[in-house]
Amino acid sequence: MSCQIRYGLLLLLIAFNTALQASIDIRSASPINSSSESVSYITRISDCRNLIAIRVGDPSSFETISPSEAAPISNNPSACEVPFKITGSGKFEPNVSTTDTTGEVQDYSEIFSVENTRPTMVVSRLAITELEGNQFLDIVLEVADNIDISFVSMEAVGVRASILRSSGGVVEKAKQQAFAHSEGVLRRYPNTDNQVEFSFRIPVTTSLDADAIAHDTVVLLDAYAIDASGNQMSLSEILFVGDDVQENVESMSVAPSTILFSNALEEAVLIPTLDYQFRGPTPVPGAGQGISYASSDPDTVYVGDDGRVYPLKETIGPVDIVVTYPGVEPVTIPVSVDFTKVLTGVELDGIEAGEPLILESLNSFFSIPPLLAVFDDGSKAPLNVSRTVTVELSDSAEGILEFVEGKGFRVLLAISEAAPLQVKISLSDYAGIEAIVDIIAIDAKPSVELDVPDQVEVDSTLTILAETEDDVGVEKVVFFVNGEVAGSREVPPYALELPVSELLLGQTLVLRAHVFDTSGQETESEVVSVTVVDQQTDNIPEFNFEKPSENTRIVENTSYQLAVSHNLGIIPDNATRSGIAYVEFFADGIKVGESYYPTFDKRISSEGPELTELFEVWQAQISAPGISTTQTTLSLSARIHNGKEQFRDSNVKLVKLVENTPPIASIMSPAADSIATVGQTVTIDVQVTDDTLAMGTQIELLVDGQITASRFITEAETSVSGSSKASIRTETFELPIVEEQIGSNIEIEARVTDFHQERSKSEAVRIIVKADQGK
Repeated sequence: MSCQIRYGLLLLLIAFNTALQASIDIRSASPINSSSESVSYITRISDCRNLIAIRVGDPSSFETISPSEAAPISNNPSACEVPFKITGSGKFEPNVSTTDTTGEVQDYSEIFSVENTRPTMVVSRLAITELEGNQFLDIVLEVADNIDISFVSMEAVGVRASILRSSGGVVEKAKQQAFAHSEGVLRRYPNTDNQVEFSFRIPVTTSLDADAIAHDTVVLLDAYAIDASGNQMSLSEILFVGDDVQENVESMSVAPSTILFSNALEEAVLIPTLDYQFRGPTPVPGAGQGISYASSDPDTVYVGDDGRVYPLKETIGPVDIVVTYPGVEPVTIPVSVDFTKVLTGVELDGIEAGEPLILESLNSFFSIPPLLAVFDDGSKAPLNVSRTVTVELSDSAEGILEFVEGKGFRVLLAISEAAPLQVKISLSDYAGIEAIVDIIAIDAKPSVELDVPDQVEVDSTLTILAETEDDVGVEKVVFFVNGEVAGSREVPPYALELPVSELLLGQTLVLRAHVFDTSGQETESEVVSVTVVDQQTDNIPEFNFEKPSENTRIVENTSYQLAVSHNLGIIPDNATRSGIAYVEFFADGIKVGESYYPTFDKRISSEGPELTELFEVWQAQISAPGISTTQTTLSLSARIHNGKEQFRDSNVKLVKLVENTPPIASIMSPAADSIATVGQTVTIDVQVTDDTLAMGTQIELLVDGQITASRFITEAETSVSGSSKASIRTETFELPIVEEQIGSNIEIEARVTDFHQERSKSEAVRIIVKADQGK
């Protein structure tokens, strides 16, 4: 009887699992447009564990894909994704069909179209929650679009309001003591076509009690949503978790503090700055910011709602412009209009005569200090925006100092006080009105910080990672253990691997590092300690942390794959399972993904090509964080669990996280000013270079500014690697020459948009159209 019951329950379980069909969604892999020859899509399937086939395509043709080729989802271990491309008339009608182990088929399709309406986005939930004794910052964004959402991205930092106050409102300083941090941009893709809520959960690293949650929590949020046509909605807010946390505006300042007009054609712009309780000083220029402007004599001096000030006639006495904002003291700006005053010179505000302008570091931009106008009577006033300023560098500055409009000065080599470089700052519309400024530049000292665990086991290897920064370059890093030199490194990653023997059991290792820059300047790190503990015994099977490879270069905000494998043996004598229950993956010590079911991979045996081995592979797809530097180091590791509350950590792998660079587009042919005739088809070769080229790059051909053709480049195998190796690809387009173009000059350009929505355009190539000479 018991055997019959078990058999009946098994049948009921199979029927129940079959009834619960997986949800399927399709999203565009890049912005779509009507001129594209093909459209790339990605389908997400909520449960891939029992699938034996996935078919993708348009209503008339399908391609069959093995589930083993699908990419796993890091935050949903049962789900997977499959990229595919559709060309032809059905390119906007993607279809997906799945078949499971019972033979049941599930069909799904969507219809896409090109549109220009932006998505809508609001924060629908913000809360501190607790799960199994751990706290989390939960953020839910409600996003809607009239066609389809491609993805939603968010970056958030949670800080204590009291810490933000004590740091003087400096957000960057308060972030160092954040109770929750997304550690870069988090991205969510829709699981279903009608999904409107996108949830983000960030671990709380510093526990909060109920009183702190209600009265002392602030969240800094930046989010954006992109739909299938590339339309984008952005959101940047300061939010309060508790009901009674408020951010007050404590004061207001306005620049410039005075205005002097000496010409009826001049104008000035007032820029108010609100000093927020948490954010600190925040400029709020333009109209629509809640700022009011009023002139005491509008017939003499006029001020608009956007803060622009215009002189109408000369003043007998100063005219006051009063700037007001609710809850703070108004600010009065005196304005004088004196057309008899003669402008005689300019000065840098805050730089006394004879003093140099000091740039505090190399290879960084520094904006020009505000300029003061100097008049013939000795009076000074802030320079009005209508003046055009020109910056000229001396010949001796070449290769040392540069000036970029909108960014300011950047110095490449140190400039001593004994031999400063001179810069001339002049007004284009006033001959002879100029200031000669000496510039000196300081080579800033390097910085170094050690990244090590709190403890390490005997008979293992302790990786001591030094995170460095310098405005020019790091020469070397010297590592010290218990006061003695343990080694040095001259190339990144600056890491020292220290074998930990049983003789060190119970000891505390005292570590520090000294960094030297290329100028010989030295900085010492803070001292950190690592405790040596006994080795844990476990029953974890042997494994290989195989992806990514050591020193792989990964582009910021790009997806990459982590994988752990176990060799089950030679087929057919292989084991069926390894004994691994699940795997967690970590980046810089923070868990970034987990895998609860493996895939299986057949590989040629090392014992001979005639033998095949079966590997059990545990993998997760992770999005790399954004970075603020050109390059940094990311430490990756895996934790393997056996289901018996035992685990073993893998070795640490160091990869290089690099800044995303914009794509480059070049038209290789035809040559500029080529001649084309009516009836001819011009072949146009466009070369594209990008560090994430195969992850999804849109190439558009523009003829006289209009899109006439489009291609989308993607390769599924590359799209999961995140590798930063720059790829070069040439795409060929064809342009028919028609009779209406006779006598015209056609301007051809190529525009490329990469995976990160960075966009660039090639130089224009002109084609001269003539009639067919044979007719």
